[in-house]
Amino acid sequence: MYSMETRHDLRRPHCSKAEPQKFVSHSNGTIFYKCKNCNYLGTIEAFTETLHVSEISQSH
Repeated sequence: MYSMETRHDLRRPHCSKAEPQKFVSHSNGTIFYKCKNCNYLGTIEAFTETLHVSEISQSH
């Protein structure tokens, strides 16, 4: 069920669409992207990697 979700979707549930655009490059070669819709900032993995159920924090 969560295979269709991205890290971006779960961290920014009110964002209608993840549209990353290149924002800045770090000196170590890491490129950060910012979502055009909600300004979420992260690496491309934050937009493309799926979040496994085990990684979702459970509230008690």
